Amino acid sequence: MTAVRRVKDLSIEEILEELKELESIVEKPFVQLVMKIHVREKGDKRYYYRYWYLQWREENTVRSLYLGKNVPEWAIERIKIQNRYRALKKELQRRIQALV
Repeated sequence: MTAVRRVKDLSIEEILEELKELESIVEKPFVQLVMKIHVREKGDKRYYYRYWYLQWREENTVRSLYLGKNVPEWAIERIKIQNRYRALKKELQRRIQALV
């Protein structure tokens, strides 16, 4: 596996190339990983249960997909790819504004 270079170290051509590659993977809508904690009390003790969800927005509605008590590896990879895509777009916009 090749090391991922920092976004600021890439040329504009490299940013555009990587954005094009990631666009096919990152379809809309963007998703986020959410942890919800449920608390149950039995007598004087509290029990905490963590559950993970993927959430995304469709028009005015927030949708979610239950992942379980542990986050699957595919969900972590999806979030990493999505974050890289966002960082590349932000850097490209910053550089374009610097040229104008």
